[in-house]
Amino acid sequence: MTQEKIKVPVQRPMASTVDADIARAAYEEYAIQCGDGQSFERLHQRGGFCWAELAALLYARIKRLEGEQK
Repeated sequence: MTQEKIKVPVQRPMASTVDADIARAAYEEYAIQCGDGQSFERLHQRGGFCWAELAALLYARIKRLEGEQK
């Protein structure tokens, strides 16, 4: 049986900002994955992370921290 590809709506977030400690945790993971060629401050000057990037980076950070605790 072939599954049909469908698209579903995604809601836009009401919030356009996030607490700095959350953004910094995402940046720490970003720096591990991509290097620190772009500082935390420069990233924010350029508009910061989008919500999808935040979610992906924070998820990766959680998984990394869980792996360190084993």
